[in-house]
Amino acid sequence: MSRTIKQADPEPGGKITLQHGLVRSDNYFARFRLAGDSKWRLKSTGSANLAEAEARARDIYWEHRGIRRAGGVLDSVSFGVAAKAWLADFKETTRSKNAHADYTVTIERYLTPYFDGVLLKKIWEISEYDVHQYRKWRNGYWLTGPGSRLKQFKITLNGKTVVKNVPKSWIREPSANTIRNEDIPLKKVFEYARLRNWISQDQIPPIVSPPKEESTRTAFDPRSDHLDILLGCVDDRINDASISAPGKRAVAMSPTIRFQRKVFKVFMNILLMTGIRPGEETRPLKWRDLTHDFVHRNNASGNEQTIEFYLNIRTSKRKNGKESYRAVAVPTRLFVILNQWRDDPDNKFIGADDYILCNPDGTYVKSFNRQFCHLLDECGLTKDVCGIKYEPYSLRHTFATINLAAGVDPWVIAKSMGHADIEMLKRHYGQDSVKHHYEKLAAVFAINAPDRKRNGPDAKKG
Repeated sequence: MSRTIKQADPEPGGKITLQHGLVRSDNYFARFRLAGDSKWRLKSTGSANLAEAEARARDIYWEHRGIRRAGGVLDSVSFGVAAKAWLADFKETTRSKNAHADYTVTIERYLTPYFDGVLLKKIWEISEYDVHQYRKWRNGYWLTGPGSRLKQFKITLNGKTVVKNVPKSWIREPSANTIRNEDIPLKKVFEYARLRNWISQDQIPPIVSPPKEESTRTAFDPRSDHLDILLGCVDDRINDASISAPGKRAVAMSPTIRFQRKVFKVFMNILLMTGIRPGEETRPLKWRDLTHDFVHRNNASGNEQTIEFYLNIRTSKRKNGKESYRAVAVPTRLFVILNQWRDDPDNKFIGADDYILCNPDGTYVKSFNRQFCHLLDECGLTKDVCGIKYEPYSLRHTFATINLAAGVDPWVIAKSMGHADIEMLKRHYGQDSVKHHYEKLAAVFAINAPDRKRNGPDAKKG
């Protein structure tokens, strides 16, 4: 049973009492109420000695008095506690499991270990300088910090904990894009703490993220024969009678592999001719998403009726709780490929609710990354002229590059690709890059260029 040992009035209106026996501990607890406050608070003195506990109780009182005077929140928590509470709420409200997983890794690997383990401050005490120091610590995490001593790390996939080796690509300073992504949960935790009254608005430190890195996305140069080589190799892989791997004898191609290669051909052409996003927008495609529309146009021969084909692409945005779609044009060449795939005797999944890009069992294909890498290796086209690796997204970028070079309205291209405006096209797709104007730039100083001195405005006449 708890009992009051001693009472004191440190200042007019303030109260302190020493309590003993509250829990299974010999330590005394300070129960106190600040002057001008009606709330009683309880905190351990950390001592079983009465004299020491009495002195510590007075220190606790004046510490909290100073916190309130400085504008701090008396019932504040550590950064780790706030981050854990925010993650729990975010998990209940978000539809993106990947975002929750990414934020969890950032918080548990970087943010909490620094702010709770290195800085040792309550969340309301974290300043702009502390955030700046965190940046330095984070930049050296894998080079000289805690990460430099790690050989393996644990990750949870589908509820199972897996141990993996630390990739060599991690052992470097984080890029501006990485820092910007990691700043998202940092800002969210501070905002969540404000909503929970753990900090006030003016106690949130400024967090300035680095600007976006402007770079041209990897795309296959439409002026070269790279696309013809790739698409030709796709057809050759389907028609091969056998398959082989380095160091192994050739074996007959199984129906399953041939089926997968046919689906991969459809995937390649969809990305190249529509510019939709691989993965999130290709996975849910079903045959009912392939639609058509009859259009009447006036031309020299009179009023002519034509048919136009579209794919309805599900977007990640929702309106009024319902899925939203955007229509992308399907060129005649792509429609022929889709029609051939639907009529293929190997394809049994041609119903309205069947997936266009499906496995032999009818489920959707999660990723084509492995097939894409094998294709690039066979063609010897793994990197662009800048040494950047190609990826399935490169076909989407090629769609933008080809259409921009052809003079298609950038707003139409942006809308088809699912961009909100044309800023992404300006920033990332290189219709104005040096590579795409090489002929014009090089022609000025070409060997057979006209003599600039003799043919210039100052040339002598006659």
